Amino acid sequence: MPWHIGVSLTADHVAARPNGPLWEKVAAGIDSSNSPHSSAATEDNAGRAALGHRSILDVGLAGFAESEAINVRSGPILLWITEPDSLIDCQTFWNYRALRCLRWPASPVYLLPDRALSDWVGLEELIRQMVRERQFGGRPDVVINSVSVHDAQLKLMGEQLGLTYVASKQVTMTSIAAIVDRTLRIEFSFTTDVDPRDWLLFERTFGYDDWFRVQTFRQGTAVPVLPESLRPIVSGHAGIPLRLRLGGGFLQELPRTPSTARAVLETAIWSGPHLQSIVGISSNGLLNINVPSQERVLQLVAHDVGGEVELSDKGRLAASLLRRHDVSVLNAVSSLAAIRALTTRRSKELVKELTRLEDPLPDEIVNLVSSLGGRVERNYRSAGKLQARDLSVSEAIDVLETLTDRGWFERGFKVSCQSCGMSSFIPATSLASPALCPQCNTTSELIRTEAGVEMYYRLDAFADRCSDQGVVTHAAVGSVLLASHSFSALHLGVDIAWEDGGVAEVDILGFLGARLVAGEVKTSAAEFTDDQIDRDIALSAMVGVQTHVLAYVRPTKDLRFLVRARAVCADAGLDLLVVRPNDNGQLTVGPHG
Repeated sequence: MPWHIGVSLTADHVAARPNGPLWEKVAAGIDSSNSPHSSAATEDNAGRAALGHRSILDVGLAGFAESEAINVRSGPILLWITEPDSLIDCQTFWNYRALRCLRWPASPVYLLPDRALSDWVGLEELIRQMVRERQFGGRPDVVINSVSVHDAQLKLMGEQLGLTYVASKQVTMTSIAAIVDRTLRIEFSFTTDVDPRDWLLFERTFGYDDWFRVQTFRQGTAVPVLPESLRPIVSGHAGIPLRLRLGGGFLQELPRTPSTARAVLETAIWSGPHLQSIVGISSNGLLNINVPSQERVLQLVAHDVGGEVELSDKGRLAASLLRRHDVSVLNAVSSLAAIRALTTRRSKELVKELTRLEDPLPDEIVNLVSSLGGRVERNYRSAGKLQARDLSVSEAIDVLETLTDRGWFERGFKVSCQSCGMSSFIPATSLASPALCPQCNTTSELIRTEAGVEMYYRLDAFADRCSDQGVVTHAAVGSVLLASHSFSALHLGVDIAWEDGGVAEVDILGFLGARLVAGEVKTSAAEFTDDQIDRDIALSAMVGVQTHVLAYVRPTKDLRFLVRARAVCADAGLDLLVVRPNDNGQLTVGPHG
């Protein structure tokens, strides 16, 4: 039940008389319009409306019921007796009533004037009926409190109600599910002067819960945020401010940063897993929200890091690689081994060229490195000469063919020219008959084995450059992480410039559903030294993510580095996510490694 038991939004509700005593206004509420149709005709008319949850205040309570109440305990009925204009009694009652449980009648509370039992016809029987029907499972059934009325008079009122007085001030609470006694009773008890604050100690979340299904669009999704049962309250008041919280659906998948909240609704902030905002509701009860794409969310996540984030050189290569190639095949360690074996190593050529420069300027070095790729012939090998770790010839053929079908390699043949003395790779799609040397354009013979012409393989030019820069390993780890959650996006290499002038490089930054992640990728697990682990996790904490990623593709028998990583993450308040190969040679994602 979403609001206080008994509230009806369709029945006529009663307000206190404009010239009535203070207790009446506190118990029933004031109609600011002073409508004669809502004002009580008599004092007891207002009091009975409050007892029956038909007061103007009960209408207002409909929007303030708990959507969640945890550890609620059921207590006695609390009758608060007051002199007609006692400020202290009315104030104390008001505060208690505001904090009581509204979702269930855990501890009902009512305010009555001291003369009510003697002046209102039939009130005793009405209250006795309430007590009988409730059949409270604890003791006593009723507590009668007051500040302005003497205790002796309170006891007399209890006796008038046919209740048995108990001197003990100890109140027995019960579970909310055990309000009713298993055995119906005909004798009921009461006591006086009990502090009821213990009855209010429970965890609560306020609001009216409503569930709906709605098709979402990237721009301008209309969400029905005003339930049908609340519309009579705000009818005719278009633009009335409403505090609301939205949850579920795509919101469960969004990382909780300030920018992602504003991307959905400009005025929204995150409150736990919900978006919260105060908005003016239209007359049709609809609210327009946006559904940001994964790419947009990734931009927002990077914006909220706290520093200026830019893709690093490796990050740009990785982003392009993800667009151009099917990286899902990289989940197999054998694929990575084959790619590494056929990667063109440019480091020796770089050293040779650098030695030719005397005192090279930085720009000269940059220009040399950027131009080097076109001047070094790409590596190519046959399956029999692949020399990939832990791959037999038959396994190498399977891996190379699979990668070729996915666009990572190209098939071809090798010619060894007798005229110019050069050996060259000829793509299968460019082979002429007879074969011509690509260097001098003379007729040459294809390299053969006893089984016939030998097939060679060569990495795609862009994939070759990415592998030489260590980007393929990043892409493999990114592929596994992205496959672990349907709504996710990652930067695979960013440079962060902090406001204090500090800079940092992060291999992974992004989100997997609601989790913000950052971390480090290494080819070999042996590269994760203690200093490296401490630095990586400290950087993830500084970036403000919830999960640190530690990834490698070559395992090591010594797993002490994982023990340290778990301990350092725990100290930093971060979860640890480990990407590593399993026993079947597939990269997998694990929460603790």
